[in-house]
Amino acid sequence: MLNELADLSSTIDIPQDYFLGYEQSALAIPKRVLLFSRQTTTTLRQRSLEYKSHHRFVLVVPIQTNGEVNLDHAVFKLSPENALLVFPFQFHFYGKLDHEQLNWLFITFEGVKPTDIQALRDRRLHLDDLSQNLLVEIAKLWKNRERPNVPAHIQLTLSKFLYQLIATHTHINREQPKPEPNNLISKVNAWIFDKGAGARTIEALSKSVGICPSTLRKQFKSTSGVTLGRYLREQQLLHATSLLSDSQLPIGEIALRCGYESSASFSRAFRHQSGENPRKYRSRFSQASLAKG
Repeated sequence: MLNELADLSSTIDIPQDYFLGYEQSALAIPKRVLLFSRQTTTTLRQRSLEYKSHHRFVLVVPIQTNGEVNLDHAVFKLSPENALLVFPFQFHFYGKLDHEQLNWLFITFEGVKPTDIQALRDRRLHLDDLSQNLLVEIAKLWKNRERPNVPAHIQLTLSKFLYQLIATHTHINREQPKPEPNNLISKVNAWIFDKGAGARTIEALSKSVGICPSTLRKQFKSTSGVTLGRYLREQQLLHATSLLSDSQLPIGEIALRCGYESSASFSRAFRHQSGENPRKYRSRFSQASLAKG
């Protein structure tokens, strides 16, 4: 190691200005980092719908068991040595998984500008040896996160991991995943995006995909593990969460755009799902944004 350092050191030029150094002015340092894992397909799908922090980045790492992630309108097939970074407010859902038993690692975080890591958006990421080693280091640090200075070490190591991914993918052609026409979840997703955030009924969806409502409900539940009605409600609330966080629209207007008959019905649904009313959520998110600034 020292011999290699000696060789490198001997080739470093003398600086022309001893007061001029190099820096990255907009360094992406993740904040409020959270790690967790999912061990079964059922838990993965159920808990993904219960997870409310849609304004966070979600790094998905399938350590064991291949599977599909539906991201916006596209399907990404993941296997070990792959990862997928879901950006804030991106719609994502877990499709076909090879086994009920699995081991998928999730790292969620905030505090990074999407433009700073745009190279990682909407692509299946390959984890090289260095990236895998950094993930192992992050997991080890997480086990000791209560110790002094360890949270800062986690943030810096995760930042290094993100920059390593950017370095290894910047010059690689981006895949262009396409919706799979025979994938029922993809068909539903495409319909949701086509119709926007207004009222979406199972009857209208049934006509669009050419499957009677009762059969559609059964097939969707069998494919996804959740009911179609719940799935559509989740997407209404996901879009509402995005508008509350990322716009200044009145809550009444958000309710109408997301297909609710009134502000009251929207508030009841949002409170039931998130545990707080829309105004409180918007206020809390605004305060968090100010704190990040």
